[in-house]
Amino acid sequence: MNNFDAMLEQIKKSAAKRIIESEHCINKRFFTNISKDDILNVIFNGIIIENYPEDKRGRSCLMARQIQGKMIHVCCSPKEDHLKLITVYQANNDVFENDLITRRKRGDKS
Repeated sequence: MNNFDAMLEQIKKSAAKRIIESEHCINKRFFTNISKDDILNVIFNGIIIENYPEDKRGRSCLMARQIQGKMIHVCCSPKEDHLKLITVYQANNDVFENDLITRRKRGDKS
């Protein structure tokens, strides 16, 4: 089992217990019209595209899944008794390559 597989397993276990959204996540979800069902879809069916083992909020990662033609990203941090949702957004080409999974290098807009 690789690091992403272990992290994905922990995310699902934590989410099954309880999901807590940060205020930032709630605001982003509201203003981008991303539903709770969309978030659950990403959590339980998505992939991890970036890992942040040294995040100040605790180990976290960025997940992605295409839902109804939109690439939804969820940044989350699994805890022992819950999954903390840090942010959620619809990916775009300003930050990501055309696959909406690979992060562009700084300054690269081609």
